Amino acid sequence: MVRCLVPNKVKISSSILKQKGERVSTEKKKDTESVIDENLKRVYNETLEAGIPDRFKNLLDQLKQQDADRDGPK
Repeated sequence: MVRCLVPNKVKISSSILKQKGERVSTEKKKDTESVIDENLKRVYNETLEAGIPDRFKNLLDQLKQQDADRDGPK
C-alpha cells in the first residue's frame, strides 16, 4: 500500500484516494443522469402540450368518415 502526505500532514492511503475518486465519478454520473432525466421529461411534456397537429386530425376525420360510409347508417 502506498501512502502519501497531504498538506495538513495527515496520511491517506492510496486505496482511500481511489475510493474518493470513484465516489466523485459516481456523483458525476448521477448528475449527468439527472440532467438527462429532466430534459427527457421536459421534451415529453412539451410534446403532450403541443397536441395533435391539424393534418393528423384531418386524417383521423377522414378515417372516421370512411368507416361511417362503409358501415352505412345505424
